[in-house]
Amino acid sequence: HLVIVVACLVGVGTLLQTKLFSVLSKFMRDVGASFRLHAKRKKRVAVAGFFALGNTLGHAGAIYLTMLAFGLDLSFVVALFVLTGGVAVASVTPTPGGLIGSEAGLTAVLVSYGVDTATALAVALSYRLVSYWLPLVPGVCAFWYAQKKRLI
Repeated sequence: HLVIVVACLVGVGTLLQTKLFSVLSKFMRDVGASFRLHAKRKKRVAVAGFFALGNTLGHAGAIYLTMLAFGLDLSFVVALFVLTGGVAVASVTPTPGGLIGSEAGLTAVLVSYGVDTATALAVALSYRLVSYWLPLVPGVCAFWYAQKKRLI
């Protein structure tokens, strides 16, 4: 029976490896094609990178100000790490907007910097209120307005 189990495992491993190799090969070809396409549009790529950096720094700034509001004396660099933890966990959370995962990631990184759990959670929830929930209000209003005017 052991020989059959080993043979099955080797067979499955070979199939997975072949499938994985195929998927990775296609992904790498697509990445290469994308780089070749964007190499011709250096100015647009630079502008997009500038705005992406601004977006990231803006979110880190919001976390930093939220930490200050709760009396935490942590640096802006720590805010960048907190943001990174929140984004990383939200990315693997199968919920819209990384709901719950983002808050957990933000809280976990703050706790790892010695912040007590209650304060860390308060910072995470306050930041998410400002960065995720409040921006929905003007979006919903714009949607209703566009529907009323038959724009959509």
